Formats: sequence, C-alpha cells, structure tokens
Amino acid sequence: MGMSELKLKSVHDLLGKKFYIPDYQRGYRWTKTEVKNLLGDIKVFFDKDGLTKTNYYCLQPLVVCKSQKESDAWEVIDGQQRLTTICIILNNLKNYLDDECMENLVLNYQTRDKSEEYLQNIDETRKTENIDFYHIFEADKTIKDFFSSGNSKGDMFRYLTNATDVGKNVRFIWYDVTDEIRTGKVKAIDIFTRLNIGKIPLTNAELLKALFLSKEYLSENSEAAKEMQVRIAQDWDRIEKQLQKDDFWYFLYGNGTHNYSTRIEFLFDLQKGNHHKKDEEERHTFNEFYREFSNSKNKHSQAATVWKEISNLFGIFENWYEDRVLYHLIGYNTAIGNTIDTLLDKLKISDSNTDFKKKLLKKAKRATDIKQLSYNENYAEIRKTLLLFNILSMLGNKKSEDRFPFHHFQNQDWDIEHVSPQTEQEISGKDRKSWLITNISYFTGVELPLKTLDFKEEEFIRAAKTAISNDAESEEKEFAKRLIDLYESDAFEQEKNSVLITLRTDLAHFFKEDAALDKDNISNLVLLDAGTNRMYKNAFFPVKRKWIIERERNGVFVPLCTKNVFMKAYSSNFSNLTAWTEQDAEAYEQAIERIFKTESID
Repeated sequence: MGMSELKLKSVHDLLGKKFYIPDYQRGYRWTKTEVKNLLGDIKVFFDKDGLTKTNYYCLQPLVVCKSQKESDAWEVIDGQQRLTTICIILNNLKNYLDDECMENLVLNYQTRDKSEEYLQNIDETRKTENIDFYHIFEADKTIKDFFSSGNSKGDMFRYLTNATDVGKNVRFIWYDVTDEIRTGKVKAIDIFTRLNIGKIPLTNAELLKALFLSKEYLSENSEAAKEMQVRIAQDWDRIEKQLQKDDFWYFLYGNGTHNYSTRIEFLFDLQKGNHHKKDEEERHTFNEFYREFSNSKNKHSQAATVWKEISNLFGIFENWYEDRVLYHLIGYNTAIGNTIDTLLDKLKISDSNTDFKKKLLKKAKRATDIKQLSYNENYAEIRKTLLLFNILSMLGNKKSEDRFPFHHFQNQDWDIEHVSPQTEQEISGKDRKSWLITNISYFTGVELPLKTLDFKEEEFIRAAKTAISNDAESEEKEFAKRLIDLYESDAFEQEKNSVLITLRTDLAHFFKEDAALDKDNISNLVLLDAGTNRMYKNAFFPVKRKWIIERERNGVFVPLCTKNVFMKAYSSNFSNLTAWTEQDAEAYEQAIERIFKTESID
C-alpha cells in the first residue's frame, strides 16, 4: 500500500470533523468487552507515574481518504469501531464539551442514516430496531457503568480533548491514502478488504514503511524525495526478502519469542531498544520514530538519515551471515539467549573481526569443568555445552562448507538423551508400550511411522508376527516373541512389571550393556530431538541407533555429534558395535575436551 500522509492526530484534532462511513462497511459491532478494554487501557496508561505532556495513548490506525461524495468529509476505510466508540464516550461527556464550546465527532452513514441520529440520541426503547442500535446502546451502557463506578469523567475528558501541544492525550495513527485512491493505484474497498478479511491489522512495519516513504521526512526537493522513496522501497524489499529466509532469520534472532509477522520490524525494534517486546505501548516503535522525525530540526532529511543507519545495521548482519565462523558463533549466542544488542556492544569494543571472533569464542567456551557436569544438576549447562560441541566440530572441518542449521534447531524441541539408557525398575503405561514397540521394531524389522499419530497398533503387531513366523529359531526371534507377548498381555500391572524387569535384564545382557558407565556424565549424553527421544525412551544403544538413522533418512535433523556417537566415530575399539561401553564414553569425553581446548577456529 502506498501512502499520501501518515501522522499522529489527537482526538482534539478530529473534533467537529465529518466522517463518512461507506456502504461496504458493516455497522457498529463492538461488544462490552472491547469497550471496557478501551476505557480500561486509557485509564491504566494515564494512571502511570512520571508521565509528562509528551506522553500519549496511541490508538490503532484510522485509515481515511477525502470523501468524493461529501467535499468536507473523510471516508473511513478502517477504524470505524474505535472512532464510533470515542464518539459515544464523548456523548457521555457532553456537558464538558458544551462548557468548552467543543463539537463532537460527526459520523455519517451511507446506507444507515438512522444510525447517525441514534448516536446523538441513544434511547433504550429503540435498541431493538436494528443490530446497530443494539450495539450502540450496549456500548453507551458500558461507558455509563464505567463512570458510575467511580472513574473520573473530568480526567477522561482531558485525555480525549487535550490538544497536541498540551499533551497527555489520546491519538489516532492517521493514515490518509487519498493520493493512492485518486490516482487509481488502489481502491478504498480493496484496502478495506485487505485489512478486514481475516482481521488483518496494519503492522508496525507497514506503518514504519509509510513513515519512511513520506516525502515530508525525505527531502524538501520533490525530485530528490521521489528518488529516495524508490531507493528505500527497493532496499526494504531486499532486506525483508533476506529476513524471510529461515536460515538467515534464526541465526540472527535465535530463541526470541516474539512472532514477527513482518521480520524487518525487528531491525526497527532493535534500533529503538524495543526488541525484547515487553513495552506496554503496542505501537512503541512506530511512536518512537514518529516522535524523532517530528521533533527533528532537520525533519526533511530525517527518514533518509535514519534509513542509512538501519541499512548499515543490516549490512553488519549480512557480513556476519556470510562469514562462516561468525555465522556459527553468532548463531550459538542467539540460540542460548544472548541478544543481538549485547553482541553489537562486543563488536564496538573489538579491534577487528578477528578480535571479535576471539572474544565470542572465549565467552562461549568459558571455564567449564566438563568432567564435573551432571545430568541432574547441570542440565542447562550440558545443553549449551553439547550445542557448542556440535558447532565447533563443524567449524573444525576447514574443508567443509557445511553450516549448522539454526532454523531446524529452533523449530524442534530438544532433549538431552542418555546414550546408554538409564535403568528404571518400572516402566508403565504409554512409556512401557513405546519401549516394547521400539524393541519389537528392532527385532522384527517392521518400520515405525515417524509420527506417533500414524501408528496403527493392530497392523503393526500383525506385521511383526508375520515377519518372524517363518524365521528359524534364534535368540532374536525369541526376544521378539517375548516382547509381543508382553505387549498383548492383559495381566495385572504387577505381573507385567515383573515380566518387564526380567526382559530388560536379559536384553541388557544380550546387548552387552556396560554396567560400569556413569550414566549421568556428559560422556553418556547427546542432544536429540524430543520426537526421537520420547518415542525411544530408555531404548538400548543399537535400537536408538536404528531409529536415528531412519529419522535422518526421512528428513529429521540429527546433530552431527549425535550421529557420530551412535556411529562410534569417536571410538577406537570396534569389537562391540551393539553397546556403548566405558571406553567409548571416555573417547567421546576426550573429543569434547579437545574441541574446547582449541585456541583458534580461523
């Protein structure tokens, strides 16, 4: 959407103006909830301590164009509900308006002319005449209840009627698209449809784009302003396109929790220190830029100046992304919760890119005694350590151009998995069923679906029985039978648990499980996606390996070092491939320590 004018207008600025509601809009439909929320939000905002006259409560955008049907009126394309509610609130403050010789807003309706009259004379006896009257009456009643419960009419009057220079007032984001409609670039009904089908509001990014493309803030010279508009619009599209690439976005944004509909908004939030998205003011970033532009001594070049800063900031991020080492170090930092602003601060005190990398590497490794990390006591620290081990292992291969896929990492849930399973005397309910299923699959060769929702119990058991029916007698076939029998058993829980304990003991012997292992030490732990881990809870080493291979073959991301562990890539003794031994664990731990002792990754 192009723009003709984007401003902040106080309610005071709109008093006495005529607004025309076209026929393509439905009538007034706000309920008590929306009205109460608006009144409450305004009150809470102005009840805060330390407010000055520069503070104002910002309403959602009011999208308008000059009416072609009434010369002195504004056609309301979006924002009718809030505008009407403000009008009804002011009706309840009529005595104050009369005392100050102020006019209320004037709302005209193309096909509902009775609504205009009813707004001025709200009458309970007529509320059932049509649906508009009903909602207008209910809104009016809600407002009356608000004031009768002790809320000050005088305070609300001041907030709604203070002029802009007086401050401490309520303002609309005034979005005038007259030029675009008059020149045929867009139709009013198309804008209305875009904003209302599916309830799509104008985003901060859309408002910021309109602000930055406003000629008023680009240049006094109209030709220069046009050139700058084209340049910013082209840059904007290029930046947004790059940010929409998940591999770029997630290395940069990491584990941030705000769901940006338009990711370029993050750059503006970052510029104004609002990237944590905890500010109570919904339009904080837009308002901050608007204040900056409006108050600037050089307002005609303000947009161009600030856009250069935004563009330079994005240039830094692109350089980080292109540099394979920085990509991984930045991505690791954001993945563990360090914010981009802290990394930019570290960049400022670095002498060069090399120095910056050294600082990031030193901070990432920090002094950690890997041998002392325990699953139960240091879960979060182990998770960070294993993630860094994967990343540094990729960087250690100088001939490879592979990159750690932070977008996959951020979009999956991750557990710390025991390579050799923890010993539990009892496994019950769903966990027991999962354990039995995974072992049946291993011994019969019948594959399991990637998604547990796709699992069909009867089909699976039937296929498993068929798979072993013609096999020669063997220890593997005997285990398959025992597993299937327990899965189908209708015995009491106590009896099932007794059978399970015996079966687990026999399988541990069969797989030559090493009883000497410290199961909770990092030497027995890997990162594994929750889908794999929870399906294969407490499975033995070769069973997990089979499932991990199948998962990766079907497109599930498995971290490099997790694969290496189950392929025994860190081990020197391959005499026993079906168990994770104390020697394997020791070799794995030594590999982690070697990586962490590496001084440089350039």
